[in-house]
Formats: sequence, C-alpha cells, structure tokens
Amino acid sequence: MSTLNNDNTVLINEWLTLNSKLTAESRSALQIIATEKASDLAQVFYSYMLGDEEAALYLSVEQIKARLSGSMANWIKQVLTRHGDELHAVAERQQQIGSIHARIGIPVPLVLRGMRKLKAALSALIQQRIADAGQRFQMQNYVVMAIDLTSEMMTHAYALLNQTETKNEESYRLQSLISNVEVDRGKQ
Repeated sequence: MSTLNNDNTVLINEWLTLNSKLTAESRSALQIIATEKASDLAQVFYSYMLGDEEAALYLSVEQIKARLSGSMANWIKQVLTRHGDELHAVAERQQQIGSIHARIGIPVPLVLRGMRKLKAALSALIQQRIADAGQRFQMQNYVVMAIDLTSEMMTHAYALLNQTETKNEESYRLQSLISNVEVDRGKQ
C-alpha cells in the first residue's frame, strides 16, 4: 500500500515520465556509473558536508564511516538505477529520509547544498565517460532532475513533520496555559 501523498504522487509521475524517456544506452551507462562510483560519490558528498561549518555540527567522521556513507551510496544506486514501478518504493523512502532529517533537525539548505555537490560530481563523471553529446545531455538532465525530485520529496516530508510538531507544541502550550489558569483560579 502506497503512503505517498498527493504532492509526491505528482512528483513520482514526473519521475516515471522522465525515467521512461531514458534510452537503453543511457540507463545502462547510469547503472554502471552508480554501481562503480556510488561509494566515491558518497565520499564526495560527506567530505563537502564536513567542510561546511554548519553541516559539521550535525555530522561526525565516525557516523559517516559507520553508517551514513553506506546509506548514501545505496541511495545513489537506487535513484540512478531503479526504473518503472520500482520508483514508487524509492519515492516512499524519500519521505522516510525527510522525516528522519526533520526529527534530528538537519536544516534543509544543508542537504540541498550537498545534493548540489553530488549533482556536479555526477555530471563530471558523465562528461568524462560519455562521448556522445546527446546521450551525455540526456544522462546529465536525468541525474539533475531525479536528484531534484527526490530532494523535493524529502523536503516535503520534512516540512509536514515540522508542521505537525509545531501544532503539537502549540496544543501543549495552550493546554499548559489553560491548566495554569485553572490552578491560579483555584488558588484565588
């Protein structure tokens, strides 16, 4: 059963359309790049993040080595190698990732900064490996759009969780205020 909300349904449909237009050659080349270079790309992402003062507040070298680098490498493979109905599961995972980012308080601009670096690194790899200009353009376009779509899905989940938490905090404050008024009234 799909847990995608309406906004993400629109995004997944855009992704499915984009993905269906990839030629077999481009799909194969992206799979090779993702399989061979996912760990290197994850390292590029986290090296950049650790170099950012603000991002370094949320990350440690130990966390990156222990689990984040492997998770990022898997994420890269999923985003670049899945197609057709497999994209629904990838889209649902973006919602989970966005919620996790929200719970631990990683600011969205930091994630987007890292994604920008990741897109640039992938674009450079495609530039180096693909001789045909048309195929190169198609692959670079797909990489940029797929990462932007997944980032948007994560950001949407992040915003929804923050909105829910804000409402819960407001309800708690209101309940606390009402309780305090009743206590004060009892004292009088």
